[in-house]
Amino acid sequence: MTGLRARRPVSYFTQSDEKLAIRIRKADTTDAGAVARVHVDTWRTTYAGIMPAEYLAGLTYAEREAMWSQALTADRPTTCMVVAETDDGAPALRLLLT
Repeated sequence: MTGLRARRPVSYFTQSDEKLAIRIRKADTTDAGAVARVHVDTWRTTYAGIMPAEYLAGLTYAEREAMWSQALTADRPTTCMVVAETDDGAPALRLLLT
């Protein structure tokens, strides 16, 4: 997608006394596993006590990874998914949610 630059620092967040550079880039199929983990973990945390526990326990990384892999390969010219990551490539969402 035009307008997105890979590996460009977008913002800085402070964790303890250390600044973290957060980079926003276009997602690709290699991100499906990390996105699936964030998806499942945030659903289990956010919807605990709201959604049935059996449903949340039944969410699996493998199923969500397959879903996200398919979504990232689908021909959707008006849709762009981005990921946030730190300098070392760690998913920034995981850092921001913990």
